[in-house]
Amino acid sequence: LIVLLYIMGYYYLNSAKNSPSYQEDKSSIKPSVSETKEKNFIENIIYSSTDSSGNKYQIESETGFFDEKDDDLILMNNVNAFILLSDNTKIFIISKKAAYNNKTNDTIFSEDIKISYISHRIFCEELNFMFTKNLMSLKENIVYQNGHESFFADVMELDLLTKKTKIFMNDET
Repeated sequence: LIVLLYIMGYYYLNSAKNSPSYQEDKSSIKPSVSETKEKNFIENIIYSSTDSSGNKYQIESETGFFDEKDDDLILMNNVNAFILLSDNTKIFIISKKAAYNNKTNDTIFSEDIKISYISHRIFCEELNFMFTKNLMSLKENIVYQNGHESFFADVMELDLLTKKTKIFMNDET
């Protein structure tokens, strides 16, 4: 048991010093590779990027792995993300899962999503952040709250450039 604790302590102390770091297209990832049977499993993922307008995007997850069919796609678990707009407004996103494209920053968040933006709170089951189209699409069980106001919707779309929002219900009732 003492030998096992010593080995675990050794790997813990040295993993922080020797964890690989990658730089690519203004994005960075600092994974600590787990010693599981899956060779593409990663822990403590952080990607950051800045667009030409000065907006910053950062996404973090506890664990994840590269999609076997698409090397640019990282499937993440226990996700926190934020967007810092050029006017210093922050948007925070929390979800259980996300599929992140490390080339385009396009991200599909899923399961138990919470979005905070100024005094706005939005809850839903799917959020598709399409940076390549400057569009954000929310789906499934949307609950919007702002102070004492709230509403429910099935689909919500937001143009990231104009901030125009469209809200839809699938059923008229």
